Amino acid sequence: DIYQCDWSSDLCSSDLSRDSLGSLILSQNSGQTLVLNIENQATSKAVSLPSDSVTTVNNLNSGKYRLWAYEDENNNGKYDAGGMSVFSRAELFWVYPKTVRIRARWDLDIGQWDLIPQ
Repeated sequence: DIYQCDWSSDLCSSDLSRDSLGSLILSQNSGQTLVLNIENQATSKAVSLPSDSVTTVNNLNSGKYRLWAYEDENNNGKYDAGGMSVFSRAELFWVYPKTVRIRARWDLDIGQWDLIPQ
């Protein structure tokens, strides 16, 4: 399966041409659909990241981004850090170990993000 994410406002400005935008390609192997957060100083965006499938995120402004993902166990669309109750645990999350650099007119394929502990 191939999933494509296109945005026209949050991570790309209407005054920029398509020649100034790039794409990120990745997959993950957690066995669960995760929420992928793509962040830099200017913006933050969340997209669905199915397990064992290739996901393409298009129309990213050039720049450096941090990636982190979490398992949205209660499907509320946000990361829950848990609470004081023993029954209120934090949702599992992962932080990509490197900053990714998106370049204009390039597809950055970071391959499979290996989330299964060795």
